[in-house]
Formats: sequence, structure tokens, C-alpha cells
Amino acid sequence: RIRLLDSLNFTWRAKRGPKRGNKVWNIRFQELKEFKRTHGHVKVPQKFPQVRLFFPLSSRTHLTFVNLFNMFVFSKNQKLAVWVKQQRTNLRLMEENKSSALTI
Repeated sequence: RIRLLDSLNFTWRAKRGPKRGNKVWNIRFQELKEFKRTHGHVKVPQKFPQVRLFFPLSSRTHLTFVNLFNMFVFSKNQKLAVWVKQQRTNLRLMEENKSSALTI
């Protein structure tokens, strides 16, 4: 897993989980590869900006649309951001000779 992440130039040291199985790990790894293809890096942000859209609709309709837009656009990357943070934590634990889900 370390070699696979290293092949994407994964950033191990970032600002400061439980093992959830190979299936979830592989899904998140594929998402990280797609994130890198799209953004050119693997520094998945921990916080995402709220998008504000302005167009002539009633304020209630506008707010509902914006909330749905934010939910769908950012929810996938938020899960990826948590996974990336877990990988960094697992490497730190491994380096400290503590139990870690990472393998070489």
C-alpha cells in the first residue's frame, strides 16, 4: 500500500483510524488516483468551501439548490480527505513501531 501511494507522489507529512478492510481501501485509492488526475496533486483538502450561486430564484429555492449542490459536490472528497488523513496516521504509527493497517 505504501508503494502504491508513493507511486502517486503521496504527501505523507501533512498538518495534523480504524482498519476498514481492503474493499474500502481500494475504493479510496482509486478515488485518490482520480483526484490526482483531475487536480495534479494528492493534497486532498480537509475543509471544502461552500459554493455561493447567485441567480434570480426565490431565496428558499436558491438556498435548497445551493445546499444540494454543496452536498453532492463535496461529500465524496470529504470521505477521501478522511481516508488520506488515516493513511498518514497509519504511517506515523508504523514508524513508531505501533500497530498500523499499512503494509509495504
